Amino acid sequence: MKRRLLPLLLAALLLLAIPAPTAGASYNGGVAAETAIEAQFDGAAPFSGGLAAVKRGGKWGYIDERGGTVVPFDYDYAGPFSDGCALAGKIERFPDPSAAPGAAAEDMLVFYLLRDTGAAARLTYRDAAGHVYPVFERAAGFVPGDYAACRFNDGAIVVRGRVFSAQGVEIRPRADTLRALADTASGLNFWWLTSSVQWISLSPLCVDGQVMMELYGDIPGAPGLYFQMDLEGALTRDYAALSSDNALFGSDAARVNVLYPPVDGLLCAGRPDTAPDGSVRELYGMLDTAGRWVIEPRYTDFRCLSRGVFFSNDLWVVRNAQGRFGAVNRAGSTVIPFDYDALTVFADGFAGAEKDGAFFYLGVNNVRYDVSLPGGAVGKVTGGHMTGGVALVTDSAGNVWFVQAVPAGGVLPAVSGRGLAAPEVYFSGGAVSGVSPLMAVKNGDGKYGYVRLTFDLPTPPPFYDIKAGEFYYDAVLWALEQGLVETGSGFFAPSVPSTRAQVVEYLWKAAGSPAPSAGVIPFTDVPAGVPYREAVIWAYEKGITRGNGSADLFSPEEPVTRGQLVTFLHRASGLPAAGTLNPFRDVPAGQFYTDAILWASEKGITRGTTPTTFSPYSNVTNGELVTFLHRWAGTNTPPSND
Repeated sequence: MKRRLLPLLLAALLLLAIPAPTAGASYNGGVAAETAIEAQFDGAAPFSGGLAAVKRGGKWGYIDERGGTVVPFDYDYAGPFSDGCALAGKIERFPDPSAAPGAAAEDMLVFYLLRDTGAAARLTYRDAAGHVYPVFERAAGFVPGDYAACRFNDGAIVVRGRVFSAQGVEIRPRADTLRALADTASGLNFWWLTSSVQWISLSPLCVDGQVMMELYGDIPGAPGLYFQMDLEGALTRDYAALSSDNALFGSDAARVNVLYPPVDGLLCAGRPDTAPDGSVRELYGMLDTAGRWVIEPRYTDFRCLSRGVFFSNDLWVVRNAQGRFGAVNRAGSTVIPFDYDALTVFADGFAGAEKDGAFFYLGVNNVRYDVSLPGGAVGKVTGGHMTGGVALVTDSAGNVWFVQAVPAGGVLPAVSGRGLAAPEVYFSGGAVSGVSPLMAVKNGDGKYGYVRLTFDLPTPPPFYDIKAGEFYYDAVLWALEQGLVETGSGFFAPSVPSTRAQVVEYLWKAAGSPAPSAGVIPFTDVPAGVPYREAVIWAYEKGITRGNGSADLFSPEEPVTRGQLVTFLHRASGLPAAGTLNPFRDVPAGQFYTDAILWASEKGITRGTTPTTFSPYSNVTNGELVTFLHRWAGTNTPPSND
């Protein structure tokens, strides 16, 4: 059975060209650098978790930010620290348990779990026959980048499909977990599960204390059984009905081949598909926790961050069947068109993009921002996504520059930089005002040390895409002051359609974010864990929403129409009497929105799309939403939870 690992964006190691700065050197006034640790190492990696892997005498160890040795130089591979732990490896002579009896020992990379105290635990696992083996990889085939993503998450790490605690102890499904799975799998004999079973984690991540696993092996009638366990080995959810590839649980057309841990109530899932050339591929989409497709499986690849985040800046970057990259929202609606040859995840409102050989940054509003470098040199995105609003780019000559995420005239200006082509640099940490990340540099003698950078950059505006004089400008500033909206990515996206979830969230915040009374709603499409759930429960209890054409559906990610919006506002105001004058010829009597629109017109909350039309079925944009709310707040007291 083919094994798959979660696609990850690995932007931790940025190999860039830059000269070694001297103490007190200034990078164009925007960034100052001074020597923090003298150049003395044969190799160096970025600081992570307060420690950095460095190489001396052919072996790797770890130092702290003062240059002191924390972990001795004993390792042939050293990964980044995360949550006080790191994965390292030693090449040792060890017999291969899968080889024929009597076979000679081979060079293996044996994994060790390191603590930031210097303690180390050799990772082992026990097979079904009770034999104990190290978690290993043949040294000849080892690629360090494969394990750069093995970061500690929620107290667990996944190495080659096996889950370990921070103490280096393997976390396995408990006997009662396996019994429950046997019961789920149509009463399969428990003996098969305990004697022949194998399992593998489908993700190198532990999300919210949960790990997604696949049960496979010589089990009659139940290959590929997905389940979820906690860090005690207890079964918390099984996905037999979604994942089995046999007739017992579903047809081949409906089965799920790949399933990743739930994040914010959604699970990324892959389903087999036959490509036009006849090859079999995976198409990815999103399921809710009840097993319904929220985003149909239609994407051949996707980008996500390394801590179990699918939606960054509320966008999921995916590749379509034609090989082009774009981004969709949580409802699967295309927000960033599929126009790009490459696209990183969105961070701080920007993603690195490539199209027709050109490199640039793309805002969440789908506006292209080229990089303005001295001399007009073409900038190439080298560092992937923004870090604290700062990124690194190279020009056509290979020089390295810092740029800040503050668009000016359609470009991102270079705030500092310099560069030659030969030396290397590793950038780590957040690059924001008041933060001084350490950066590894290589001097002319080939030795590595670290410099400390201090950024002194202009404060970015709250939103890059709103301008004074636009009809929504004052309303956006009001909504920001009231805490209804957040600067977040730095983009407000005034022309993007608003969702039904947004409306109830804004109304809920306007009421002071009160806790719901009972915490129960009939809507099956608002699962636990989604950020707007509490607001929807409150709105349901207050009678502000009754669902979207169905008693059990709210349709949170659907665009809200103008008729729906004023209906929400009318109910939030206690259903006051409607106005007697109807200036809109497209608002007939007897519709669900009629009284609300007449009331809103009389109160000055709406002026219509023209003096004689309201357009009740047109979608509301973000700019229109805050404008409606601003006018409504001026004539109404927000609903309380009394």
